[in-house]
Amino acid sequence: MRPERPPPHASPAALRAWSVQHELTPYLEQVFRRIPAVRSVYCCVAQYWADEADDAVHELFVFSAADTPRWPHVCRETRDGAPLAQLLAEGDVCTDCVWDIEELKLPGGRYPDQLRCEWHDNSDAVRPWQAFCVEGDQNVDVASNYAPVVLAQRDGVGPRLRFVGALLRPWLDLPTSAPPAWAPQPADGSAAPPPFEPPAAWAPMLAAIHA
Repeated sequence: MRPERPPPHASPAALRAWSVQHELTPYLEQVFRRIPAVRSVYCCVAQYWADEADDAVHELFVFSAADTPRWPHVCRETRDGAPLAQLLAEGDVCTDCVWDIEELKLPGGRYPDQLRCEWHDNSDAVRPWQAFCVEGDQNVDVASNYAPVVLAQRDGVGPRLRFVGALLRPWLDLPTSAPPAWAPQPADGSAAPPPFEPPAAWAPMLAAIHA
């Protein structure tokens, strides 16, 4: 059982560290274990309105047989039913290029029939990741919307993660930045959220993600 997510008023850095360890990493471990042809993955984020929430932060993964995926990524047509290893031999593919790869159907996720990790784009993903996004538009291409934030490279059978995100809107990454409107209000009725200090045990995780 994974640890409980920090409260919404936790600092964006603390929420981001939790997201990397408990959302991105388990997904990437399964990808690298299941598909030997994958040598690297870019984890990318974008913020744009998409039918439900105007501040939603969306995820996208770019898979590559090279040591580092090519960026900017250009989506391409893929053949239904083609093995991912065969597609990768012809170039990088992303989760918009391939929606239904049998090899990467992960049981138990929110989308068990699609290539997706656990990611709540309309809520939990907003505060930790929005500072690394441009103000996007769902009608433009992947490279115009998304920005890489984490690079995963094969290290034996699993991934080695490196944070590569650039702070595009740094004011949204301050510990005092306002929590989202849906976040629970402080129990004492005060306007400001109660202070939150990451547990001491998180120190190595926070240091590693921003090294």
